[in-house]
Amino acid sequence: MKKLNNKGFTLIELLAVIVILAIVMGISANAVLTSINNSRRSSLYSAAQNAANTLNNWATEDAMVSESNGKMLGDKFVKALNDSTWKCLNSGDVANIQNRASTTNPSTNLLTALGINIKDIEIGSTPPTFNTTSKKYTNIASACSAIRYNSSTGGYELFLRAKSGGKFYVTTDADHFAFSRASGTNEQIAD
Repeated sequence: MKKLNNKGFTLIELLAVIVILAIVMGISANAVLTSINNSRRSSLYSAAQNAANTLNNWATEDAMVSESNGKMLGDKFVKALNDSTWKCLNSGDVANIQNRASTTNPSTNLLTALGINIKDIEIGSTPPTFNTTSKKYTNIASACSAIRYNSSTGGYELFLRAKSGGKFYVTTDADHFAFSRASGTNEQIAD
């Protein structure tokens, strides 16, 4: 009679390996999700910073050009933002800028020019409001992505709020917004 070959793994040994692999995957999945959220948050801050810097560069270039058709931002855009209040990125004269590179299309969308996709940020009709008593912005969760010119710092400031499902959306907390000045300071606005 032949002997059976007993060189395989028992069911208990296979189950033990599967349990160990499940524990390792659970631990590593949390680390991966945290890393993804940190990357999204950082990308939102970078987008706000780059947009603010770009706007300030265009404003500087426009200041050196005397003829209206040679300007990037255009006089309507600059006048719309001269009162230091937040304006939604899709509102009125802020939504479009001049396009000095095109003679056939003299106006272009601000978000397109800045390389920001409308699928990734909230576009609404209520700009952020600052409560002077509490020294905080009070409507961050419902505010639109907005822009303003800050006369005390002499530069444009952007408030971007990530859209649910967009590439900047952070899944683990309420940190779905970025505030940036062109001077290089990124701030989280406390709600």
